[in-house]
Amino acid sequence: MVSSVVSKMAVVVLLSRSAPKGFAFSPCRRSHRWWSSSFRHSASPPLVSPLQRSARNCDAATPSTEEPHQRGHAPGSSPPPKRRDQILRAQKSLAGLMEASRPGLDPSANRFHAPLVYHDGYSSVPDWPPNHTFPMMKFERIAHALLTTTSKTVPTSNLPRPLVRSREDFFRPPDFVDVPIEEWLDLLNNNNNEDGSDRSAQFGHRFLRGNLTREEARTIGFREQTHRPELVERTVLEIAGTVLTARLALQHGIAANLAGGTHHAHPEGGAGYTILNDLAIAADLLTTSSMVPSDGGDGDSPSDFEPPLQKGGNPVPTHGTDALHTDGTRVDRVLVIDCDVHQGDGTAQYSTLWESDQRLFTLSIHCESNYPFRKHNSTYDVGLPDHCSDEDYLAALQESVDRAIAEVRPDLVLYDAGVDVYEHDKLGRLDLSEEGGIRRRDRWVLDRCVSLGIPVAAVVGGGYDRDSLDALGRRHAIVHEECAYVWRKHRLWRKGR
Repeated sequence: MVSSVVSKMAVVVLLSRSAPKGFAFSPCRRSHRWWSSSFRHSASPPLVSPLQRSARNCDAATPSTEEPHQRGHAPGSSPPPKRRDQILRAQKSLAGLMEASRPGLDPSANRFHAPLVYHDGYSSVPDWPPNHTFPMMKFERIAHALLTTTSKTVPTSNLPRPLVRSREDFFRPPDFVDVPIEEWLDLLNNNNNEDGSDRSAQFGHRFLRGNLTREEARTIGFREQTHRPELVERTVLEIAGTVLTARLALQHGIAANLAGGTHHAHPEGGAGYTILNDLAIAADLLTTSSMVPSDGGDGDSPSDFEPPLQKGGNPVPTHGTDALHTDGTRVDRVLVIDCDVHQGDGTAQYSTLWESDQRLFTLSIHCESNYPFRKHNSTYDVGLPDHCSDEDYLAALQESVDRAIAEVRPDLVLYDAGVDVYEHDKLGRLDLSEEGGIRRRDRWVLDRCVSLGIPVAAVVGGGYDRDSLDALGRRHAIVHEECAYVWRKHRLWRKGR
């Protein structure tokens, strides 16, 4: 059923090889890419899980025998004192983040929508150039769309309108001065560089101090705006918002940020209107804090998130939620499902750096001919042709997501719900409609994760409207509406603690 559709739109990316008929994942590359040379489907090669595969020697792949909570040191032993100190600092900073954040509407009493995270500082960069390609004010318009009733809402929806009754219902990350961003960057650097180099930390700290070079600012795309204190603050708030969203998802099953998805930022710099990678930082904090149980025990505490029940009262099969601490911090494997129209090359580079730890995996489904023009291998790549339709897109999405989840068995999914896949987006090249494409995509991904007992945290990703910020805000708000749909469908307010 899927094969006849997907094979028509899949892209040939392994040009140096003679492509067999049909489409398949390439079995001896770290990055699996869709490709095809005919309209007939042939059997895929045997599954090779990323948990069993070495990027340096695919042919000699062997299963890992290392327990997740022993990563970074010999099985059965304790980590070195310096490393243990870093882990405990990560745990403390996460606890401090939750304490300093302003709680929103109590999820256990909220039947309307999933936990949503927003800070007024997301769009607080005064005098942003009105013609700049990056629409800085869109984050405020997303909040506005959720707080107001508009004629653009779906007529058949049974969601309350407005979906969010008050700004006080949003969870709010700490203010800039209360976010331990420099500590997070130091931790990220220590995990990136076993040789002790500090290139990534240097970049992050120089950005915070307004000391990037002209070339670095040009590569990011913000040029002279890059050095503004307001941009530094909103960048840090966005990261804190994504970390908070991930924590809320672990506690309640699903949550969404009204910003985030800075997936082009890589270990040594920013790019493509992204400066620091919020997805990588969130994954790093959550997985690092899990390397040693916070209570000093064996780390086998149950999850905060109780998965939905099947008919008959039996729980649905879960993939990794047994790995969580009772405080919601325990995560061993994170899967990023990146549906932005541009490949998540920065997040993919972090995944490559941490491959020996087997803690961050990336699935990128994107327009193959679009930016970045030099792609970096994700764990899974799905390169789509220009003008890909709703049905072709959804067919590729569903098969690739199911395969990635089955192989990775994630404890947490970070979902980048970019709307630059929209048919009229200024920087997109695909032909997805709002309702038949974007809404169906978001609903399927979110519902799939929750149905399998996998906590999912959504971020908004890219979107560059040719018409108006209000239209763009409503388009981005689709993922928050679909979080509400899944929240209500599975009655998740009863599941969290």
